[in-house]
Amino acid sequence: MPVLEKKRLGFFDIAKGIGILLVITAHIEYVDPGIRNYIVSFHMPLFFVVSGMLACVTNETKRDVKTVVVKKMKRIMLPYLIFSVLFPVIDIIYFYITGNGDPFGCLPQNVYDTAVLYGNSVLWFLPTAFFGDILFFITMKAAMKISERYSAFITVMITLAAACTACILFGHTNDHLVVAFVRFFPAAFFVSAGNLLYSLFAGIKPGRVILAAAGAALLVILVFIHGFNGIVDMHFGVYGNPALYFVNALIGSMGVIFISMASDTGRSFPVIRFYGRNSLFVMITHINFYILYCSEVLSFKFTEYIPRAKNIVFNLMTVLFVLAAEFVLIKAYEIGKILVAAKKIKD
Repeated sequence: MPVLEKKRLGFFDIAKGIGILLVITAHIEYVDPGIRNYIVSFHMPLFFVVSGMLACVTNETKRDVKTVVVKKMKRIMLPYLIFSVLFPVIDIIYFYITGNGDPFGCLPQNVYDTAVLYGNSVLWFLPTAFFGDILFFITMKAAMKISERYSAFITVMITLAAACTACILFGHTNDHLVVAFVRFFPAAFFVSAGNLLYSLFAGIKPGRVILAAAGAALLVILVFIHGFNGIVDMHFGVYGNPALYFVNALIGSMGVIFISMASDTGRSFPVIRFYGRNSLFVMITHINFYILYCSEVLSFKFTEYIPRAKNIVFNLMTVLFVLAAEFVLIKAYEIGKILVAAKKIKD
């Protein structure tokens, strides 16, 4: 039975679950810089690659442009606008409670960042994901007119060329408008790459051991090669050598995806699947809702009684505290949705 058949697509949730664990870990203030540099070399591209694979599964490119744009506007850009308003409100509340921060002084910059799609904090991911998907979709539509059979390959070549050009010409700036614009092109390439890779692997029937070994090998290889490109961060538009960045990102992403495929038995890793299904919610809330900050404070208290390996225990406990808080928040959100839906039915 092919690993990539529809009933085995739970590995997408596992991959996104691993991805969001990496996101949380990379955002911990006291995590080892070497570990952080390794994680950021591929953790955000992983989500774009998965998006491209899902586009292939759902035959998204067969739909009309208006349908796709409207759907993604509701799913991605509406939350962007909502949380762009909510984040400053939370900062103001935090300021009045603790006296820390300068929410009113930061407000003009936050408004500007929201307007130019740079995004306030983690919200940068949303417009990047939206326009990355749309650029991929439009390019794929054009490529299908050239050759239906090779459209995925043509799309990868076009988006890769556009991404390299954008990063080389405009990738060395602190201008938030330019940084936001440039990010769309690497995102489109990663979506395109995921779409092509899925179509190539769909007919292969690898065993779980082979998949796990291949995934582990890719992640080990990345340990030794990611450092050649120095410090990178898609959030801030730091790509180093674009070619190396794209190669490293794909190696890391496919390493996680192969391991996720090998781990998918239908009911395996329910906790990771849960956070994978809710990865976007966790990504948006874990920093600016002060969940990560409070988790670090609790972890400091916890490690006061730990005689050894304080840093390891601190990082582990921080991740666990974040996941626990996010579980409560997710469930509260789900209950709220149920109550709103019930009220609408009643009315």
